[in-house]
Amino acid sequence: AQGPKPPTRPAISLDAATFRFNRNWMTHWMANPPAMRNHTRMPAMFGTSATEIQALRDVLAYLTQIEIQPAVPPAGDVAGGERHWEQLGCIACHTFAPASKTDDWARTSLHMAPSKYAPGSLGRFLAKPHQFHPQSRMPDFKLNETETKDLVALIHARSKGRLKQRLLPRGN
Repeated sequence: AQGPKPPTRPAISLDAATFRFNRNWMTHWMANPPAMRNHTRMPAMFGTSATEIQALRDVLAYLTQIEIQPAVPPAGDVAGGERHWEQLGCIACHTFAPASKTDDWARTSLHMAPSKYAPGSLGRFLAKPHQFHPQSRMPDFKLNETETKDLVALIHARSKGRLKQRLLPRGN
């Protein structure tokens, strides 16, 4: 006899992944999640064989089948972002150090944030962090438009990680 099933948690939504994430970042993420984000729960799912690389291409083709060019919101103020960062206590949960660097407080690295998010989508995430991932640990601070833009400006200014282009040929 089988025991009770463990409780399930709502999964992150991949709806409109192209609208939210940079395709190059998704390529790196799908190939090796732990290299992209410290303390991720997502396992590496693809190996290096020709079959697994094709499977990665196919998944990326599915997730990025709609090409979207979102509007880029006007830039915010880095100094304003620093004030919000301090007032909201963002440093308690986030660091700008690379994910590979050990952090004594196990904070989430924002080192690659500009490479991860498609234009405009980091601000949408900060404004409504549970819209696509209901179980996100990110609190909803009910940021107004100016606060959101200022935090995005700060994150872009302080996040130094950049990815090499790793765009695979389109899958099937």
